[in-house]
Amino acid sequence: GEDWQDAIHIAADFIEIDGFEVTAGQHGINGESRHHLRIVNNHAHTCGKSGISLGHNPNHPWYPSDYYWVEGNLCHNNA
Repeated sequence: GEDWQDAIHIAADFIEIDGFEVTAGQHGINGESRHHLRIVNNHAHTCGKSGISLGHNPNHPWYPSDYYWVEGNLCHNNA
């Protein structure tokens, strides 16, 4: 989806997302094609696609996707 369809779209590296409740968007938290992300203690639910989406986006092959720390999140009722 488009960036504006994400509740939280991470557009930088070396970012921490901690303690949010996310209830909208195609992806609740989207950190595709980013590196050094810490996604902890969030509650992502009732999103159109995924609660948390991380990894490589084939539309952006020049961006690395690595060094993810994901812990203590609750995701449910996402498509």
